[in-house]
Amino acid sequence: MKKLLGILFIFSFVVAFRPSVVEASPTLQGVECDQDVVIQADDWLSKLADKFYGDVLAFPAIVEATNQAYASDNSYARINNSDIIEVGWKLCVPSTENAQAMLAGQASSAQASTASGDPIVFGASLPLTGGFSVNGQKHKEGYELCVDLLNQTGGVLDRPVEIVISDDRSDTEAALTQVERLINVDNVDMLFATFSSRLSFPVSAVAQQNNMLYPIPAGGALRIYERGFDNLFYFQPGPAEYVGNSPIKLLLDRATGELPKTAAVVHADDFFANGIANGLIGGEVEVNEGQMIELPSLLADAGIEVVYNEQWPEEGFADWITLANTIKNSNAEFLIGLTASPEETVQLTRGLQTVGYQPKAVYLSQGTQAEYLEGVGSAAEGVMIHSAWHPLATWIGELGGEPGLHCCLSSQVRR
Repeated sequence: MKKLLGILFIFSFVVAFRPSVVEASPTLQGVECDQDVVIQADDWLSKLADKFYGDVLAFPAIVEATNQAYASDNSYARINNSDIIEVGWKLCVPSTENAQAMLAGQASSAQASTASGDPIVFGASLPLTGGFSVNGQKHKEGYELCVDLLNQTGGVLDRPVEIVISDDRSDTEAALTQVERLINVDNVDMLFATFSSRLSFPVSAVAQQNNMLYPIPAGGALRIYERGFDNLFYFQPGPAEYVGNSPIKLLLDRATGELPKTAAVVHADDFFANGIANGLIGGEVEVNEGQMIELPSLLADAGIEVVYNEQWPEEGFADWITLANTIKNSNAEFLIGLTASPEETVQLTRGLQTVGYQPKAVYLSQGTQAEYLEGVGSAAEGVMIHSAWHPLATWIGELGGEPGLHCCLSSQVRR
């Protein structure tokens, strides 16, 4: 069994959080701007880096060059928070040659601390095949990127980092078996969580029993966190039961014209989808065995009546046209579709297209990734989705003492 204190110490280095302030890094002093760019509403830093250098990871060169330019000319922006850029800001884009030199300076600084000794080993059981495979693959890529970036900056505690990943096939029993093996056979030092509330619920209990921290990037059902476990860390703003606040508040705060008065709530029999539905509809909800809580209805509180509520089976559902017709016949003005995968989201949308259903508003949850857009094309226009971001949470992660990547891969543009 691992010692919790040791894992806590390791974990503090991997996902340490701090205010999102851009720190100076090794650069070329007095660098010249090859081009000036004025931020538009759909810009973000990695997009600009990709445009000018063909590399989304080259954004630090633009940040540092802009801050250097600001020192002598305040018409340029001063980027204090790389998580937020504003429309109208003027940025300095250095030449490709200068950008490469600036980035090389950062790389050489990182390489000054070379990891040695026995590696610190992370372990993760992920759904690389089966119903959750799209998201599982994305988690795998993110975890591997994390390990690569840590090793580029000297590892953790001056030791190299490795990760062991296994495929749980989107199956609960396989996930449980694999996590037990990671802990007791592979002797990993720390676990990274799986994807989905359905898999995270039982697996997190194994982590608790073995005194292992369990950081969860995507497992939001409230019942995961109502068991009194002290080793779980969730990286999104709120649990599933409160996710429905986002599309409702968006309608109330931003929509023009007559707001929808009726809603259809259709969802997969999935931990996360059920959690969102429970929050929207309200009532008594079981969050742990024998433990019930009363949830208000987010829709009723907003003056929206639920005229149709339907759940489809966890696996094997194919009668999308019948479901779409029933939704259409309900005359609901607001459709809330809580799917468990991109495939379900695509099939639901295609079914609604086939029957010609045109509500005033549509919100779709899990499954609205790039694969959804590829599957339905222009039918995705106008569909509301949620994202794990909040304007008051101005924090970014650190990896090896450097600002985390997400700060500039998804910079928030203020309008």
